[in-house]
Amino acid sequence: MAQVIVSVAASADDADERNSGLSFNSTDTVLDLGGGFRIHGGLRFVVADIEAGDTIDAAILDVACQATEMDTDIKANDVDDANDFATEADVTTRVTSASTTASVVWTATLSGSGASNISPDFKAVVQEVVDRAGWASGNGLVVLLESRSTSFASIGSWDHATYPPAEITIDYTASGGVASGGGSAWYYRAQQ
Repeated sequence: MAQVIVSVAASADDADERNSGLSFNSTDTVLDLGGGFRIHGGLRFVVADIEAGDTIDAAILDVACQATEMDTDIKANDVDDANDFATEADVTTRVTSASTTASVVWTATLSGSGASNISPDFKAVVQEVVDRAGWASGNGLVVLLESRSTSFASIGSWDHATYPPAEITIDYTASGGVASGGGSAWYYRAQQ
């Protein structure tokens, strides 16, 4: 098994937007999720090393939270190479019309004040994108956080002065066999 760890790398790689399609924002210091406007979030990661046909063994997010009532569905933009949020200034349409069939519920009270918070494993979501014929190493993967309720969470964005940007850890097995190195994403993050 091998492992890839990638952080959101630029301001244009994370954004939030109301479920009405209004108030798109990719430059705020936090991504708001849920609340009265049912705000959705998106996180883009450029994923090297993972090729089409590889098996995803685990996938988790590590986010720094400010407001902590997380109630989202974790999905992904179901495209071969997801655009950043400057090129495609949209979260809501990606959630409602261009997301993976696979999803994982993330409902929890998280630690605030910038503390690290780990998502549930959403390997089936990432696998659905990696199984696309046009997926290749170095493509963009957009993880979507679809609001399920008015519970309110906010996570640090790339633009936050002190909170680290969101990070994804993916454990995978190359299609040609087991790669050397890596380890369980759950174990790795727990040891941080």
